Amino acid sequence: DWLGMFLCFILTGAALCMYCAAWWVVNGGSLQSMQNASRWTGDDVYEMSYGWFDGADSHTMRLEAGDTLQSRAYTYYGSLEVEVSDGDGNTLCEGSAPEGEQAIEIPRTGDYTILVWGRRANGGFSFLRVPAGDGTLPADTAPSAAIPCPEAGTAPEPQEPQ
Repeated sequence: DWLGMFLCFILTGAALCMYCAAWWVVNGGSLQSMQNASRWTGDDVYEMSYGWFDGADSHTMRLEAGDTLQSRAYTYYGSLEVEVSDGDGNTLCEGSAPEGEQAIEIPRTGDYTILVWGRRANGGFSFLRVPAGDGTLPADTAPSAAIPCPEAGTAPEPQEPQ
């Protein structure tokens, strides 16, 4: 009977619309993954600061055995997760990005991918290559590459996507 098929079609469509609305609410309610963001990458640096970051971003660097990948992160609200893996897919570091600085020792020469997930986050991060046995930043790294941690109590106002 055609009336039953029509009602089934309408109910299926309504269920699909409700599913899409629930997904929208759970995943931030915005199609924009970044707002008020600046991103800078190079051979020795990967940094970003953002007013709103709800998605993923990545950068691949060529690192030598013995290098240190110096990371710095600050988050005013939301969460930030990081994964650092080599070209073979072996993970060196993964999980919630700790506030402040962290050093990751590089075991072998190769291309390393840094994947960062923001979940309704406001803040910034940087990853800097420190050559083996050096302990200082590369000479060709721009001074702006090191993201300074903001002073306590100076957090910008949270910015929701519009």
